[in-house]
Amino acid sequence: MMNEAIMMSEVIIMNEAAKKQGMGLYVHIPFCLSRCHYCSFASSAGLGRNWQERYKKGLLQEWQLYRQHWGNAGGYNGPGASAALAEDENQGRPQDWAQDWSQDWARNWDTIYFGGGTPTYLEEDILAEILAGLPVAAEKVKADVRRPAVGAKTKASQGAAKAMPARPGAVAAGQPGVAAAGKPGAAAAGKPGAAVVCQPGAAVVCQPGVAPREFTVEANPGTLSEGKLALLRKAGCNRLSMGAQSFDDQYLAWLGRGHRAADFRRAWEMARQAGFRNMSLDLIYGLPGQSLDHWRQTLEQALAFLPEHISLYQLNIEEETVLARRAAAGETCLADEETCRRQYLLAHEVLTRAGFSHYEISNYALPGKESRHNSLYWRNGYYLGLGAGAAGYLPAGAMAGTGAGNSKGGEARAAAGEGAGAGAGSATDLILGAGIGTVRAQSSRGLRYTNEADLANYLSAVEQGRLPLAEKEAITPSLGRQEELMLAFRLQQGVEPEAFRQRWGLDLWQAYGPLLEQHLAAGWLQEAAGRLRPTIEGWLAYNYWVQDYF
Repeated sequence: MMNEAIMMSEVIIMNEAAKKQGMGLYVHIPFCLSRCHYCSFASSAGLGRNWQERYKKGLLQEWQLYRQHWGNAGGYNGPGASAALAEDENQGRPQDWAQDWSQDWARNWDTIYFGGGTPTYLEEDILAEILAGLPVAAEKVKADVRRPAVGAKTKASQGAAKAMPARPGAVAAGQPGVAAAGKPGAAAAGKPGAAVVCQPGAAVVCQPGVAPREFTVEANPGTLSEGKLALLRKAGCNRLSMGAQSFDDQYLAWLGRGHRAADFRRAWEMARQAGFRNMSLDLIYGLPGQSLDHWRQTLEQALAFLPEHISLYQLNIEEETVLARRAAAGETCLADEETCRRQYLLAHEVLTRAGFSHYEISNYALPGKESRHNSLYWRNGYYLGLGAGAAGYLPAGAMAGTGAGNSKGGEARAAAGEGAGAGAGSATDLILGAGIGTVRAQSSRGLRYTNEADLANYLSAVEQGRLPLAEKEAITPSLGRQEELMLAFRLQQGVEPEAFRQRWGLDLWQAYGPLLEQHLAAGWLQEAAGRLRPTIEGWLAYNYWVQDYF
């Protein structure tokens, strides 16, 4: 009994540590008006209201499944429960501490991110219901949104296709700045876990919480309206990420974008007028035939919009895209490596001279305007991912007993709470499923998972009451250290050896000394202010040397 009480106390301590660390929430909206020629992300083009309604219900159901799963521990009444709960009472916590933890986590996300797809492609009233039904921490919101009449055209149904979104958290297979395939996260306003079902003309009332430090929504020109922007502002969204990609209409058409340069300008100005003071834009370089002068002009045009943040991605050919089919037929030839190198260096020169910090391999920001949510991925932090194709990274034990998806190896199964004694309400489910995990989960730093990307498969799972996991993997300390270095070297600040030792109990130089010396000698890393930092040359060659740490 005492052992059970000790283990439960450790769960509480680790729960509190996780809350202080800050968690992220990502929500994937897989809808676009049309599919861009380079896009390989989980998205479906041209799907109408019926699919959006069904997806809205699926998202809310998925959140309810997590909330119920984490809340199961609150009902535990087995050996040692009274001792642990008595201690909890002495510290002023409610007895139902596990459920309280999951609700507190949901109301106090450090960052929230809506990605896609094109989140702003959604019908306005459906977007409002998602914002109200998911656990966002926002000011009190009242959005009076009426459903359109059957068959009525809306601005959302006349919008543009989705941009190439920033997908940090995974290294791309191409040159620096190629978008990676991770699916990070955000959410919206409402009483935690309370699904909102709106009747025609009914008002959506979102309950107040504690506003996140950053709430980002991806948007595309042509899918925005004054009503949607006002709705997002009321829901607590304080950052927009907008896909420009180019300001040349010929390139925009070649890329399969649904907007033109004038459309971007109108959308950007509309967002500024709506009160958004933290906005990011995306650009693509390495376009066929794009000269250095043309790229410089593109950068100067971007700066003229006075953005707080700019993301740059090298065009890459992904499988099963229009560009891939064109390349296979010999119809497409991308810019050569030397041209891309010169464009990358020119962007660094132009943007840093304009006052932007090149804080990550593909990203620039004015001071204090770095993407906090994306930085969560690059710093190997925890986040919950909701929606088709979304990925998440949760503390060890947070997925105990889900019984869904494919685990990689026995260690993953153990970390996920599968096997004998892992049923709901058991001690194993309590210790591994209540939030963070304890001694039994110390062989795993956390659990990474990916949801079903196929829309029909995702909806089928949640409609049957199952978490829509396609794959899950336990992150061992060894793998966690390797990933942390890989991600840290994407960041301009790099890694601090002492912080690494405190986090992992391992001396960085003892563990990786020969590799570090080799990469310092090659000019890919440098020692500065007690840190090991990547150089600009190191970023250019990043995909060639960072794999040495695995």
